[in-house]
Amino acid sequence: MLDIVKTQEDPYELAIVTYALTKVNAQYAESAFNELDKQMKEVTGMRYWGRKFLPGPKVTIENNRPYILPRLPHEYDVSNVETTAYALLTYISKAAVIRQEIVEWLNTNRLHTGGWGSTQDTIIALQALVDYATTRSRTRDITNIEIIVEAPSSPNFSKRLEVKGNNLAQLQSFEIPNAYGPVIIRAAGAGVAIVQMDVHYNVDWEDFMIKPPMKAFSLDVKLQSYGRNNSHINYRACSQ
Repeated sequence: MLDIVKTQEDPYELAIVTYALTKVNAQYAESAFNELDKQMKEVTGMRYWGRKFLPGPKVTIENNRPYILPRLPHEYDVSNVETTAYALLTYISKAAVIRQEIVEWLNTNRLHTGGWGSTQDTIIALQALVDYATTRSRTRDITNIEIIVEAPSSPNFSKRLEVKGNNLAQLQSFEIPNAYGPVIIRAAGAGVAIVQMDVHYNVDWEDFMIKPPMKAFSLDVKLQSYGRNNSHINYRACSQ
């Protein structure tokens, strides 16, 4: 099995096999781990596994300050996240040195809802991150962060959040009224937390629309109208 999966272009199967072998301390666990480590990719200091090389977060400079631009979708997003999550579980089991860099990549690809692209990759990614935060590190013990969010566009708006050991896995979200211009976020304390901002807007110009990197499905709709004043309408929809 190991000889088969390590030659494949997609490291998904290799990550699962390596994790399984590592958990049971199998004979070929070390060989599988070495192969998994060999297929690791790096971008902007973060580590991940995937079929193709993925660009890092884009940054723009405004008023001499760096701002991370919104993340765009890439090919095989779901598979990449799940593969990297299995790899992180393996690295945690091995107590390997490189773990935080994998965690950073997973969190960079997280959606604002707290999950990722699908149910499956979300389950594995959360399992890996929880294992990292609670079992193999002291993150839960030391986390005590106060976060203040303000928006100059809403002078009377101010939101205070607390992230502690008893609510690490709890998603805290809120809406910013009249959100335009900068949003100021101040954090103080110790530990690790993620702050994400999600903006919804409508775009009518095709050039400015964010198109999916891969075609997910096709939809063919046919209309048939008949009767007086074409008052009878039949729709026939075919999806694939």
